[in-house]
Amino acid sequence: MTTPSSTGDAIGLHAAARQRIEDRTATVCIVGQGYVGLPAAMRASEVGFPTIGYEVDKRRVDALGMGESYIGDVSDERLSAALASGYRPTAELGDLVGFDVAVITVPTPLRDWGAVSCFRNQNGKLVDVTSDYGLSQW
Repeated sequence: MTTPSSTGDAIGLHAAARQRIEDRTATVCIVGQGYVGLPAAMRASEVGFPTIGYEVDKRRVDALGMGESYIGDVSDERLSAALASGYRPTAELGDLVGFDVAVITVPTPLRDWGAVSCFRNQNGKLVDVTSDYGLSQW
């Protein structure tokens, strides 16, 4: 149940978060450090946001931490500059505590010809067209 006090608290939290974004003090967490997430993390860092790059692949995190990019659109120099500005790649969920903004950039399952193989139906259930609709031959 929403009470006037909790509504006021929510508005206050929203205003505080908005102010951190405007001041560029909001911590941005980019989940997935692939061909979409890593450039997004670089840009967030370049414009002044404290940025955490979460990646489940520890080898990728290690490479990023050493300033070695595996994404063609992100040079080692750009990555090194982001690291010097406070970009933090991590595979540890505990390092994500306290972020203000999350950007999720994880792969979408695709069929061989490039079509999305999963979607959410009107009830929010994740549907895999290949198994739920018997389209595995496609």
